[in-house]
Amino acid sequence: MPYFRFWAEQIIEADSEEEAETIFNDDCTGFAAECEKWPRSRLEPDYELYNLVSQNAQAVAEEELSRKLTEEELAVVEHKLEDYIDWSEAMALCIQHEL
Repeated sequence: MPYFRFWAEQIIEADSEEEAETIFNDDCTGFAAECEKWPRSRLEPDYELYNLVSQNAQAVAEEELSRKLTEEELAVVEHKLEDYIDWSEAMALCIQHEL
């Protein structure tokens, strides 16, 4: 997990505003140092090749259901989406067709 994501999660999960501020102040230099590494190399093992955001799911829901998804429905999509996508096959097809 990239440092900045871990750092943000720690702030979000803090028990109080004071604890969040302490985490922010203590870790700010580490976060800044991590950001200086950008752009990152695609050869790094944790480099994201592709991602989806809730806006992608909402656009499909509007096409399929003629409405936006609720918070609870988005949570279901978030946790179940990987069950419906064969990432290995998708990558294999891309490599075969594009390289």
